[in-house]
Amino acid sequence: MGGNIFIDTHEVVRLPKEDYFKLTGEVLNLLRKITDNYPHIEMSVVQAMYDKTDFGDMDIVINTNDRFYKDLLQMTLVQDNNLPASRNGDVVSFLYKKFQIDLIFVPTESYSYSKNYFAWNDLGNVIGRLAKKLGFKHGHNGLFYVQRDGDVVVENHALSYDYEDILKILQLDLDKFKAGFNNALEMFEWAGKSPYFDPEIFKFENLNHINKVRDRKRVVYNQLVNWCVNDYVPTVNRIPFPDKDKRLDFVLQHFPSIKTKVDENDIRIALQRATAQKFNGRLVMQWVPELSGKKLGDFLFAYKGSKEHYSAYVLNASEEEIKQDVLEYYKSWTK
Repeated sequence: MGGNIFIDTHEVVRLPKEDYFKLTGEVLNLLRKITDNYPHIEMSVVQAMYDKTDFGDMDIVINTNDRFYKDLLQMTLVQDNNLPASRNGDVVSFLYKKFQIDLIFVPTESYSYSKNYFAWNDLGNVIGRLAKKLGFKHGHNGLFYVQRDGDVVVENHALSYDYEDILKILQLDLDKFKAGFNNALEMFEWAGKSPYFDPEIFKFENLNHINKVRDRKRVVYNQLVNWCVNDYVPTVNRIPFPDKDKRLDFVLQHFPSIKTKVDENDIRIALQRATAQKFNGRLVMQWVPELSGKKLGDFLFAYKGSKEHYSAYVLNASEEEIKQDVLEYYKSWTK
């Protein structure tokens, strides 16, 4: 994924298209020999633009929910053949005939989504920017709604593992996506036909620091920004993104099944917040001044654990009742 991992330590080559596809068949044969006894393992080379003439690396998506198979492939292919290798999370990279190969391991349920996400260079990133403005999290593992309490992630709600779902929401041409793209311009023009396409969100000045640093290094993304600035011409009536506080409503229009779980989480958070207002470390330090630091933390943990239904007790008791109960419990706790 990038082709630069070994460039400072080993001789690394780029390959013209003909040699790249020849090597693709060779690498897939090596991998399939290792996985012959595991027919549930699937693998697919990430689809590149049809007009691409040379390649700096080869990305192969592999489905597995078991680390055993990641280790199996790494040990059998990399270690047994004494190949230079690097592992970063779910990606195992190695040099084969001076060419970088990246094995991208994904959960089985995400395999089809991942193949489409990684295909066509930066298209997954482009779709992700649009999806985010609608309230979705679009990544290689699937389509999600991230429920938050302020800056805290409460739950990642899985919405879909069918890549077509997000394309339909964005009102993009499915047949063209399935047919593929010859070059980046073709891809940009296709994405630009979504009524949700907004060229402003791709400009570097509108990216956060992490995305700005990362995407400045990407050739196709730079081409996208230039196209947005100089060549983009709207061909459909644009639909404005929903306001931030309305994004959940938009998500629920398309995936109403998560509403019950979202509401349950909201109720739980509200109860936790109400409970914390009536019983917290600050109040306990007022009632028992000698408690602080680790000792205070230990006491709070023990006190909460002493109640079979802690939240229900706090919510139904008065502050004075809680204070007296804490003082009584503190006497027994210090013995």
